[in-house]
Amino acid sequence: MDIPEKIKESMTDLMPSGMEWLRAGIASIPFVGGGLDHLLFDKYAEIQQKNIKHAIDAMGVKMSTMDEQKVSKEWFESEEALDMLRNLFGRIMYEGDGAKIQALSNVYCQFGTLEHKDDPNKYAAFDTISKLTNNQRIIFLALNDVKEQAGSVMGGDFVIARWKKTIIDYCKNSEVVKDQLKGDINYDVELSILTSLNLLINLNIFSNDYAYKVTGLGKLVYSYLREG
Repeated sequence: MDIPEKIKESMTDLMPSGMEWLRAGIASIPFVGGGLDHLLFDKYAEIQQKNIKHAIDAMGVKMSTMDEQKVSKEWFESEEALDMLRNLFGRIMYEGDGAKIQALSNVYCQFGTLEHKDDPNKYAAFDTISKLTNNQRIIFLALNDVKEQAGSVMGGDFVIARWKKTIIDYCKNSEVVKDQLKGDINYDVELSILTSLNLLINLNIFSNDYAYKVTGLGKLVYSYLREG
């Protein structure tokens, strides 16, 4: 698929003219200047075009699997759809993870369904999803598949939650989850990041076995990721 000429033209506007001084400065950086110079000035447009093509291809595949009767064609012709498309392209232009590009493109398609077209919080959901790494996205999806269980937290209070040990065991033992995760996973760090993004609440912060509840934002984000 060729990149539309309008998209190519818009890319050139992002690089200011008369930047010879900047190129010289980057090239002068010890050890890595040459590589950075090549990446920024020679590979710049190529990376953008490749990623936008990836996003367009992913949207095409996703839309082909959706029920036409559940799609709002009016939304996809709206100013909001255009604004969200620009938002999508802005998020993925330099993204190195193809799985993340595909996930964000799938979420964009969900915004135009009859179910979600009037959702006033789609921007918040998209912004949060764009901050997730591939591993964080997969762990969050897996976490929502884990059943809540009753247990006691520090202080003796009884809660129903998803427990850290159960979440980690599920991620390590599920073939589907394991196949999608990359590299060595520090689950304490990943779950802490999901909590910092307000997707989770930790009910047992003074114990080694944390108890997690999914927040309202987390439920919204999960609904888009699950459908995507």
